[in-house]
Amino acid sequence: MSVGASLVVLGGFGAASFYFASRLATADRAVERANANMSSAFRIVVARQEGEHITKAYVVRPDSQTHHALKGVQTQVEDALDAMRRGTEDNPRQYQRVQALAEGAARNFEVFRTTVRLRDRIGADSARKFLTAETTVRAADSLMSIVEQIREEELRVLGEQTLLQSAHSASAQRLILIGMVLAFLAAGLVLQPMRQAVAHRITTHIVREHASGGGEISDRPPTTLPGDQ
Repeated sequence: MSVGASLVVLGGFGAASFYFASRLATADRAVERANANMSSAFRIVVARQEGEHITKAYVVRPDSQTHHALKGVQTQVEDALDAMRRGTEDNPRQYQRVQALAEGAARNFEVFRTTVRLRDRIGADSARKFLTAETTVRAADSLMSIVEQIREEELRVLGEQTLLQSAHSASAQRLILIGMVLAFLAAGLVLQPMRQAVAHRITTHIVREHASGGGEISDRPPTTLPGDQ
């Protein structure tokens, strides 16, 4: 086997190993994205609850900071929704759930803003009745139900990516092991002709040295002199 052929073989195994390594990296990014989507979904639920608490507190005791606080919470929800939309672009079914979550969150915050306006213009009783009628347990459960569906979908994706990651990891390990064995074999095959060439050069050099010194090379063992015994 020539040096070029050996390098081609090793290069092929290196390319295959790189491919499986890149697939592992892709699976890792998918896991990170799924975790980020679930975290964003639960942040939306928490922000919605915080918005309701802020609104109820304003009905009881108006505060000039309420408008700013409510707007800040809604901004958190919008940021989380934007992140989820980017993270579900390649999953149409999940993207539709995110859109449904966005619509539900928008309805809730519209109720909160309307309640604040009623408190400012009419009074606490009207604002309290409106908020109680609109923020029913069913409305909260509806939002949480969508989040639960999103969570189940992300868990399904995580399971598939974990299995795929395990398969790619095992394939990469096998390829690396085979590549190492072939590398040693190829190195031995490449070095074998070199050993013969080096031995030939050494023999030629010895012959030339003896020829230049007038000596002869004999295959017979050296004769032992009596005085050497």
